[in-house]
Amino acid sequence: MGLQFRYVVEDAGGARHTFIPAEKLAKLLPTYIWITDWYKAVSAAPDTYGETVGAALCREHAALRPTAITLMELEQKPFWPEDLLAGKHPLDSEFVNLNTIKTVQCPST
Repeated sequence: MGLQFRYVVEDAGGARHTFIPAEKLAKLLPTYIWITDWYKAVSAAPDTYGETVGAALCREHAALRPTAITLMELEQKPFWPEDLLAGKHPLDSEFVNLNTIKTVQCPST
C-alpha cells in the first residue's frame, strides 16, 4: 500500500492530461527523497501549498494552454499474490482510491 501524487492539466480545448511526477524520478538519487517529501507536504496541507504548486504547474505546462490544474493522490489498497495470479494489476480501479486534493485555476494568458 502507498500513496502516489499526480496531477491533471485541463487545457483550453477541454482535454485532460495526467502527469505522475514520480515516474520521472530516479529513486537512487538524493533528490528523490526531497521531491517526494515535497509532494507529501502538498497532500497533507493543500490549503497552504496547493495554490503555489498549482501556479508553478500552470507555468510549467504553459505550452498546453492550461485552464486548471487538479492535484490528486492515488492511494493503493492491499494487493495480494492471489490477485496477481488472477491476472489483476495493483493499479486496477478496485485496488486504488483516487482523491482530489485541490483544483487550481490557471491565469488566462
